[in-house]
Amino acid sequence: MAVVILGTIIVVIIKGTFATGNLAFVWEVNKNANRTDLFQFPFDPAERFTFSNLVIGAFLTDVAMWGVSQTSVQRFLSAKSLSHARISIALNMPLLMILLSISGLQGLVMYAFYYGENPVDGTIRGPPNTTSPDQITVYFVSEQFGGIPGFQGLYISCLVAGSLSTISSNLNALSSVTLVDVIRPIRQWRSKTRDEGDPTPSDLYDTKLSKLLVAVYGTLGLGLSYLCISLGTLVSLFNTLFGAVGGPLLGCFSLGMFWKRANT
Repeated sequence: MAVVILGTIIVVIIKGTFATGNLAFVWEVNKNANRTDLFQFPFDPAERFTFSNLVIGAFLTDVAMWGVSQTSVQRFLSAKSLSHARISIALNMPLLMILLSISGLQGLVMYAFYYGENPVDGTIRGPPNTTSPDQITVYFVSEQFGGIPGFQGLYISCLVAGSLSTISSNLNALSSVTLVDVIRPIRQWRSKTRDEGDPTPSDLYDTKLSKLLVAVYGTLGLGLSYLCISLGTLVSLFNTLFGAVGGPLLGCFSLGMFWKRANT
């Protein structure tokens, strides 16, 4: 599936590049719009995209995401050994850099297509008829590949598959945390206060309960997804939410690793 997703992105880039002219024109349009200036060094916390802000912010975000988040830790624990988990991280880094670079190139092509001069008549197409920047690529695929049977469905299915792979891991992580850190401690506390003996139910019971929790969190997430329309772009929303949660989580783990006096 990852190969199919990457393949569809490359096809969109090729189509958009030929529609705008060539890669040199794509780069020129984005350069004139100051979209290729990667080395804006002044450190300004109020400015979202500067070199220092992105490096520092991306470093802290990635350390929290890949080092201490429940989703990543569960994936590491499912590996055969610690060495296999380390290999998975080592392979993820270059592959993720390639994917992000290709995604960034796709964004440059989309901007050049809609805001650059048409190579045929010299006109500028202008922004597409969308309500969110997240819809631009889908709009482009619908506009340029509408005559190719099945491609639109293939592209949308790739987007959905990429989303579901992340959502499924997060739902499983939420269910596990709720079961282990909330329900089981309450169960033990009630057992002690009532002197009921061993409060541990069967694994089958906990499995059914975890499935129920996944269904509850999935339904809640589906309802909250309707709020995304009024909360800005998905990338900004993710960075905001994960920054609020991932920062304290990384701080707790760092405290436990580097401060001997830290305890439960």
